[in-house]
Amino acid sequence: RSQGPKAMERAREVLLQIRDPRALPPFLVGLEHPQTRQIAVEALGHLGVKKAAKDLAPLLKDENAHLRLTASEALGNLGDLSGVPVLTALLGHPSATRRLLAISTLQRLTNQRFEFEPNGAESERKTSIGQWRKWWNLNKGKHELAVDLVGEKPPGEATPPGDGEKKGEEKG
Repeated sequence: RSQGPKAMERAREVLLQIRDPRALPPFLVGLEHPQTRQIAVEALGHLGVKKAAKDLAPLLKDENAHLRLTASEALGNLGDLSGVPVLTALLGHPSATRRLLAISTLQRLTNQRFEFEPNGAESERKTSIGQWRKWWNLNKGKHELAVDLVGEKPPGEATPPGDGEKKGEEKG
């Protein structure tokens, strides 16, 4: 049975404190409903049940940029860095706030630090995005991933000319 957002939020708070894998089913149901999806994604990322990664991975392609960011972070919290290409793409988002959230999440999940100023000049941001893409291309094989995003990009994300022309190069 579907729970409303307030009930889902209360359940999330209680279940996250006990970190019991039996809490997984209600949050998986929450993924199916737009009103509870965001809360469910956050909860699944904090619950620590790695098998939830397969249910979170499809959200990396969602139309909603904030949901893609949250799913990337949730997967990272589970030890899965499938969302790095999504977070890297979000560094080019029109919103400085979204860019700040993306860079903070990237740095926390990867322990990498490339110069990036969310309010900086576009040319400087593009340089940093290039550094992140290069790092990911060199390191993605070292990480266990729930999904293979090579050659795919989230909805609404443009691929710069020349990107992804070589086999195995990540897009978007």
